[in-house]
Amino acid sequence: MKAQLALLAILALPLPAGAETVRLATEGAFPPFNFVDDNGEVAGLERELGDLLCQRAQLTCGWSVTDWASLLSGLQGGQSDAVLAAVTITPKRQAEFDFTQPYLPPPASVFVAPTGKTDISSGLVAVLTGTVQADYLASEGRQTLATATADQAIAAVAGGKAVAALTDRIFALGAIERAEGNLALAGTPLSLGPGIGIALRRDEPELKASLDQAIGTMKCDGSLDALILKWLGPDADVFGEAGKTQC
Repeated sequence: MKAQLALLAILALPLPAGAETVRLATEGAFPPFNFVDDNGEVAGLERELGDLLCQRAQLTCGWSVTDWASLLSGLQGGQSDAVLAAVTITPKRQAEFDFTQPYLPPPASVFVAPTGKTDISSGLVAVLTGTVQADYLASEGRQTLATATADQAIAAVAGGKAVAALTDRIFALGAIERAEGNLALAGTPLSLGPGIGIALRRDEPELKASLDQAIGTMKCDGSLDALILKWLGPDADVFGEAGKTQC
């Protein structure tokens, strides 16, 4: 199903005809941030946020679904104009791409292990390739099982191929709920990176400025925090008063 949707493109907003479409790309496989719903459409926090930002910035926008490993290379190659896919802002990525200001605070990363397993200090850790979690494990010298999706990392743990998976806390909690008691959090939560932003090519300063302004207005009026709580739950981290520095 995901393979069939790899080139899916969906008009996001019915804005003025003749305007150039800004092509937004996401993974479509990382709920509740982004996923493909039962109607075959991009959904999730980032879909709703992207639509709202385009509306505020008076942009005509469309969506496409791309494998995680190809998202940033596709952006660099001109297959998309912006990536909203829970991409953490890191110095390594900033050396190659521009980012908007964060639209999500720094997310916690957690280990997911079989229920009852408390020692995850050794053995393979499953992790989505090309993520801050993968970089962290490499810096710690841990042996890793690289996967193409976060779901595959969780499946590796459930199938006994890895002692644990390291992933975003919100995604992990959903995976644990779906596992019906077979998986649980383990180890200590980690804070990796300054936050999540929209990735852009360096040759799009006007697009960056428009999206930055739109994100700023949503922080100021509280609508961004409300959207985060809607999709990530009442315990999610929000910007609060700290997000209103631009107001």
